[in-house]
Amino acid sequence: MHAAVVERHGAPDRLKIFEWPDPVPKADEVLIRTKFIGLNFADLMQRAGVYPRTPKPPFIPGLELSGEVLSAGSCISHLQPGDRAVAYPIFGSHAFLCATGLATKIPDGMDFEAAAALGVGGMTAPYANP
Repeated sequence: MHAAVVERHGAPDRLKIFEWPDPVPKADEVLIRTKFIGLNFADLMQRAGVYPRTPKPPFIPGLELSGEVLSAGSCISHLQPGDRAVAYPIFGSHAFLCATGLATKIPDGMDFEAAAALGVGGMTAPYANP
């Protein structure tokens, strides 16, 4: 799969598109085909290497995405293949595929784009305008 990969911590030029191994979901995870990602300050901190628990490069950054569930692990009952989902993997959303246990269905009437922006940006907005 294609993924945006931090090859070295630092400036935006450290982020490159690479071919990366497809993730293999665990029993408590879903595999999602990404439609949209969120991009926010925390993602920039990941790239810079100053976000808590940032892995050593190379790694795929990204806190949030929306997409279609391709498969669900044996311990997952709230999502099924074909479901529209929003996910918060902490790292790894800036890729064509993402395996994560932090996902839920997108409400009816909400599109993929809005769902991807709902997480970090949506939670931050009320604090910016009290």
